[in-house]
Amino acid sequence: QVNAVEAWLNSATGYQRLEDSFEQDTFRLAYYSGGEGFTNELMLAGEATIKFTCRAERFLKTGEQEQAITNGSQIFNPTRFASKPLIHLEGSGVINLTIGGTTITANLDDYINIDCETMNAYREPTELKNSSIVGTFPKIKPGANTIGITGTLTGATIVPRFFTI
Repeated sequence: QVNAVEAWLNSATGYQRLEDSFEQDTFRLAYYSGGEGFTNELMLAGEATIKFTCRAERFLKTGEQEQAITNGSQIFNPTRFASKPLIHLEGSGVINLTIGGTTITANLDDYINIDCETMNAYREPTELKNSSIVGTFPKIKPGANTIGITGTLTGATIVPRFFTI
């Protein structure tokens, strides 16, 4: 079992979701950064100290919930930190999306995903569409944020990605 656990810890690369039972409403992004090895107790049990390197943010699980947005709707950020949302826009033509005073313009021919964390626009699974957007990637500031949308949309959603430290 020790080999299986070590293989599992070393199987993922980059940051992965890390949850624990201490803070059940949040999760962190972390990667396994080593440990002191496993001890074996009579071939029945083992013990190890493992180390994770974590990003500072504690992401709220409520911030993972996709929300439909329309022109004039509001989104409320319950934290003290501006979040970098994932935005999905469906429609055609030029769309202007404003959140908290920051506007990004997208030229749509079907749909586009705008990831404000990675500063990329794309279509699933790997079609980059960065050339289809102009402007600053919006953030959801603490408190109430009004959404402004102009253009012909057939649907729009946002995953706010709220976090605290």
